[in-house]
Amino acid sequence: MSSDLERRYRRVLRLLPGWYRAQWEQDMVAAFLDSWLTGDPEEDKAIIEFCKPGWAEVASVAGLAVRLHLGGPGTARRHAFVTLALGHYRTARVLAALAIVPGLVALLQAQLTGILPAPFGPWIFWVLVDLAPVLAMTAFHRDAQPAAPGPWLLALPAGYVLVYGPLRALQATGNFAWLPDFPGLCCILVALGCLAHAPRAWSRQSAGSGVWSLTLALLAAVAGAYRIVTLTDYLHDPHLISVSLAELLIVVAAVALVAPDAARALAAAPAPPPHPRAMAT
Repeated sequence: MSSDLERRYRRVLRLLPGWYRAQWEQDMVAAFLDSWLTGDPEEDKAIIEFCKPGWAEVASVAGLAVRLHLGGPGTARRHAFVTLALGHYRTARVLAALAIVPGLVALLQAQLTGILPAPFGPWIFWVLVDLAPVLAMTAFHRDAQPAAPGPWLLALPAGYVLVYGPLRALQATGNFAWLPDFPGLCCILVALGCLAHAPRAWSRQSAGSGVWSLTLALLAAVAGAYRIVTLTDYLHDPHLISVSLAELLIVVAAVALVAPDAARALAAAPAPPPHPRAMAT
């Protein structure tokens, strides 16, 4: 016969997909109950009758449920990025917004439980790498010019190759320590993108080069901001501070090559239509 505390935990676990509960519910309930029980019969009896799952545990289960419902093996594969490239803007925005919720839940849980010592580093990562791209998706509205799906769909596997390819290669050769940290890797990749695009940006004859230059400039701003914020993690190591500053200088020098083309693209952008209320007046 199940206890009151066990029934409360099982109610919380109903947030999880059925296929996941069928495999792990018993183990999760047992782990939750073991964290409460003390071995004293009288005290354990009171705990089983009156205690209930804590907010941190509920938040953890809710975050896991969101992750599983979005991308678990028992669900259909849904990519925000793919729907955006195919022109399904509203669906892409909804999926992207849902995809960043687990990270937010995990940060709030860590903050409330004291696991996260200061609301700085991980929060900056979530804001710049998760929240900022979702907010930028507001540029893809119903009246926006549709993007060519082919090149953008190729960007997804290219991104995996550029990010995880060097990681796997260095790991396989035993030179894993050579790989920079994530902010440094972002700076280097953006700098390489700027260098590859610079000939088109300076020719002024390639159609659409201004849009790419502006995109790279925005990415460089995000990568540079992330690099600057994370410098505080290396205050105890002057060598890593020097390496981080070198990465920052590299991305600044590289983005300077495409900045004039980005500025021309921004200046040539058509002015937004007047608001209907302003036209009426």
